[in-house]
Amino acid sequence: MWNHIRSKKKPATPKAPFIWESSNVYFIVTDRFNNGDTSNDHTFNRNKPTGKLRGFEGGDIRGIIEKLDEGYFTELGINVIWMTPVVEQVHDGVDEGTGFTYGFHGYWTRDWSSLDPSYGTKKI
Repeated sequence: MWNHIRSKKKPATPKAPFIWESSNVYFIVTDRFNNGDTSNDHTFNRNKPTGKLRGFEGGDIRGIIEKLDEGYFTELGINVIWMTPVVEQVHDGVDEGTGFTYGFHGYWTRDWSSLDPSYGTKKI
């Protein structure tokens, strides 16, 4: 009955409820954000010349984790991260009429059940 008085633990502070209306959202185009592992660059031989900024640039999940660990988002006051998809993209690109383009943006899905190796592995 009196255990809470004798305990040296501080009582848990109740967490404030999350309120979307007051959130600070940071949108990450995963491939463009931070390259944390150069060993996963150029997967599937995505090496054809592209239009300006239309190829994979190397950003990956490891790069996002690095920034999380550094406190980058906390320092900016960010409490929501919205990432582009990291599922496996089509392996080849498309000539859109203004230059060759690869699916670096994450929206040309080839396999919804696989992580694109350009972004990392399940083990990260």
